[in-house]
Amino acid sequence: MKIFSNMTFLLLLLFPGIVLAFGYADAHGNGSPIPGLNAVSLGLGGARAIGFGDALSILTNPAEIYRIPGTSLTMSIGPAVLIETVEDSTGRNSSNWIALGNLSAAVKFQPSSRLAIGAGIARLTDSSYEGMYHVRDETPPDYGEIIETMELSVTGGLYESAAGFSWRPVTWMNIGLSGGLRFGQVDYDSTYLDRRDPENDTLVSWGWTENEFCWHAGLVIPLSLTSLGVSWASPSEHYDGRIAAGAILYTGEL
Repeated sequence: MKIFSNMTFLLLLLFPGIVLAFGYADAHGNGSPIPGLNAVSLGLGGARAIGFGDALSILTNPAEIYRIPGTSLTMSIGPAVLIETVEDSTGRNSSNWIALGNLSAAVKFQPSSRLAIGAGIARLTDSSYEGMYHVRDETPPDYGEIIETMELSVTGGLYESAAGFSWRPVTWMNIGLSGGLRFGQVDYDSTYLDRRDPENDTLVSWGWTENEFCWHAGLVIPLSLTSLGVSWASPSEHYDGRIAAGAILYTGEL
């Protein structure tokens, strides 16, 4: 069955990880969620409840890995292009930088006609940030002179590895379950520069790490011209729980 044109699908394969990041706010929170774990999920707008049955569904809706019979392997890597525009006392300033965005791999096997098993690993969030802000003197005689500079550099993000299965108890329903480890590290470096009194210059570094068990559950109801799905991802300290529901409509025949 065909859903997207060949050209669209080709573009998604060539550029699987180019995204706009959310900047300062997300760097100080749980990071920017990677919108698609590979080219397929990115092409569906990061949909979690439905997909094309590729092996990486073990990390979104494990019931989906039953859709395509046999053995399959998927890998994806791509950059994240981050853009930010800030207005401070020097005016409006734009900055951009490149970080690791999409990074994933997964494999799936089908030991029986009713059972599929799979395992995968993927990058979930990106906390990368590079920001610099200036403060100018607003009083004469040095009006306009930069007197303070504040910089923030953030690196890191969250990953997840999991294994699980998809079982088809009846012809109209697939159920899936997977579990594994959610892990990662984020490091912050904050610099304050006093242009008039360098003795006040300050560098502060901090960060966090996470290593927690996580699990996913899913249900897929395949119909003749559509498929319905529901999925759940467990929360952890730096990752919110997610529940999703959706449907995909097939158009055309193979």
